[in-house]
Amino acid sequence: MKTHLLILLIIFQHTFSTGSNIQKKINSAENHETRVDSLLKIIHSNNDEYVLVAAHRANWTQAPENTIQAIKDAMAVGVDIIEIDVRMTKDNRFVLIHDKTLERTTTGTGKVSHWTLDSLKTLFITDRTGKATSNKIPTLEEALILTKGKVLLNLDKCTKHLKEITKLLIKTQTLNQVIIKTKTDFWRTQLHKKCSKNKLIYIPKIDNHKKNLDYRVEKFIKKHEPIAFDIRLSPADSLLLPLINKMKKKSCRIWVSTTPNENINYRGETKNHIDQKKKWDWALDLGANIIITDEPNSLIDYLNYKGLRKKTCHEIPDKNKGNFKVVSRQNK
Repeated sequence: MKTHLLILLIIFQHTFSTGSNIQKKINSAENHETRVDSLLKIIHSNNDEYVLVAAHRANWTQAPENTIQAIKDAMAVGVDIIEIDVRMTKDNRFVLIHDKTLERTTTGTGKVSHWTLDSLKTLFITDRTGKATSNKIPTLEEALILTKGKVLLNLDKCTKHLKEITKLLIKTQTLNQVIIKTKTDFWRTQLHKKCSKNKLIYIPKIDNHKKNLDYRVEKFIKKHEPIAFDIRLSPADSLLLPLINKMKKKSCRIWVSTTPNENINYRGETKNHIDQKKKWDWALDLGANIIITDEPNSLIDYLNYKGLRKKTCHEIPDKNKGNFKVVSRQNK
């Protein structure tokens, strides 16, 4: 009898221990936080101690723009957001390319919309000198799979195809990491409603000084609680400072572009003679806490030097293992 009781006790203890271990594994999986989860917390926090860095057309100074390699290079240096351009092909597939036509960035000619995906895949991406490289035109799906859980994506030039793209985001389970912006007057567009319905991040743009802008912005914030505004500044940018301060008091982040084609008249500099640090300081002085740049490597180093990316966990490439791990970026 005692032997039977002992056997039952051993079986019970083993079962309890196994069940406990299984539950621990389940809880661990449920509590696992991807880098995108961390970035979403940051972007919603409006913390000026952490300035988000967006890479324009991926890290295109290191690899041809909008390519898989440029995206990999952007993730490797630790950017938070990657901006890529999306176009639709003749057979309704989505590819990454900035221009409507192929001449500037590929070995092909004509409009992207006149080519099928299979035919586009026969072309090669060219570098900035026009020389063909080994890079092919990637599909949006390839980019989504590559970046899933690792970085936020700003999809540009594709708002009219948002319904079809949303289906692709659902398929790849990447809805939560996509940012959509538009040049359309934000107080008239219905785009923010479509984004909200599908859990996409909508960031309205302000690219001119409309009448009653303060009132319209305040009304929009009250109704829709946007996490950020993309401010396209003019030479008279100081006029927007009170509005920017109002946005930040309402917990909205401020997105400012420092690419050569935008916001370059702030100190009378030309496209060929731009002091990057002056430009970044200009954006920071205006209250920017999301900066899009063509030089993400240098900007991240500069922000670290200034203590503006501190005490935040990141998943950065582990060069020894070839995967991602969580580390803490401390001040330099």
